[in-house]
Amino acid sequence: MRNITTAWLRAIAKGGMLMGGMLAFAHAAPPAAPDVTIPTCNLQSGQTVVDFGAHTRAQVSSVQGGMSPGERQITVTAVCSVSQVLKLRFAGAQRNGQFAFGAAGYQKVMVMSAQVDGQPVMLALQKKGAESLGESQTSLTLEPQDVLVPVKNGEPVTGRQLMVIVAVMPVLHDEETRPAARTQTAEWLRLELVR
Repeated sequence: MRNITTAWLRAIAKGGMLMGGMLAFAHAAPPAAPDVTIPTCNLQSGQTVVDFGAHTRAQVSSVQGGMSPGERQITVTAVCSVSQVLKLRFAGAQRNGQFAFGAAGYQKVMVMSAQVDGQPVMLALQKKGAESLGESQTSLTLEPQDVLVPVKNGEPVTGRQLMVIVAVMPVLHDEETRPAARTQTAEWLRLELVR
């Protein structure tokens, strides 16, 4: 697979007793002189920063695996100059097979829905090193290095525009919700449009 476009998502947590978070999105610069044989693609988000805010322990919710300041959603759109299968790879710091967050927590990353050229599609995962696609679903929870593939009837869909809604939820261990002083935690996720 070859990278077409890379974007970064940044999750930051800050707070008096706990943390919040923020998701930042940065775009890779397009090539200076594009080759006509290489499609030009752009990866963008409707929001460049998602801030989970500052929270005390009393303001966070108990979730499976720990405590969370909640879930935030952003829309991510990939647009290419030619029709092709638009695949997204999610990467970032890892801890126990999940996206790391804070000193001991993790980030739950989900894709809630997808459209290719304005038409709803199903989603399938291609695990790192695997040739075949997983089962088609309307929403998926991702692990580091997973490749998200839009599908219809079990086959990859081609198009010029892919739109997905990505939900991120930091999950902190109990001890992280009781800091001795104000703290801030930041993590990055990387999204890549791949071929």
